[in-house]
Amino acid sequence: MKAMVCKVVLVFLLVKLPLCEGAFQRQNVQRLPRFSAAERLPVAICYNPALIGLIDTPALRGEYTDLFNLKFLRRQSGIVGFPSALGKFGLGIVQFGDEHYREQTLSILYGFKLTGAARLGIGLHEYRLTIPHYGKAGTFGVDVGAHWQVSPQWEWELAYANINQAQLQSSGELLPQQIYGAMQYTPFRTLTGHAYLIQELGFPIRYGVGTAYRPFPWMDIAIDFITDPLRGSVGLNLHWRIVHLEYMVSSHSVLPLTHRFGLLVTF
Repeated sequence: MKAMVCKVVLVFLLVKLPLCEGAFQRQNVQRLPRFSAAERLPVAICYNPALIGLIDTPALRGEYTDLFNLKFLRRQSGIVGFPSALGKFGLGIVQFGDEHYREQTLSILYGFKLTGAARLGIGLHEYRLTIPHYGKAGTFGVDVGAHWQVSPQWEWELAYANINQAQLQSSGELLPQQIYGAMQYTPFRTLTGHAYLIQELGFPIRYGVGTAYRPFPWMDIAIDFITDPLRGSVGLNLHWRIVHLEYMVSSHSVLPLTHRFGLLVTF
């Protein structure tokens, strides 16, 4: 009976509530266009591990998301990226939920240059799910991705999440598999824009578009829109020397606003 209840809870939370944006449900983690490689660390851990191959100096980033102003949907993450003679590496942790339901993902990312314009990346993730009084579950997932610097202005991305069809051990449920494609165009040093799509298997394709503008050397302003459901985001990035402070607010057609706070330090 206990196993049956646990399985029902797992199915409900991981499959029937796609808006939860947990560590295992990544299709709704909205992204903003960014100028530097270090600012793309969240995209590397959630969407495309090949982006870790773009960093040239060590970087540390922390993030807190107040999703829909609901305590049990709060999300925290931290990631560090660093170059080495063997390639570029990243270590990350993502936590989602509260004391009644918690998801945790531990990640190792590796990116390397294939040619002068192409980079490949792989992400290894350990997933842990804890529901007090019901039990625990866990598994491992593998992400793969690619990045092409087509020209000084154009970039292309393609990635596949959970390519190994990771399955939670105690429930038999498959974790979401996700195909991600994006392109970014930077006509000027102060202006960039991107378009992307996210196909989580079993869900409709989601399309996103956004732009970022740097009116001052110490400030970036970004906007982004994504479909199904339609959501809009506005972000502000303040940077001074090695410190970047980020804030984003996202709308939803039915639910309250989402607020995201980030701190990035480059060395």
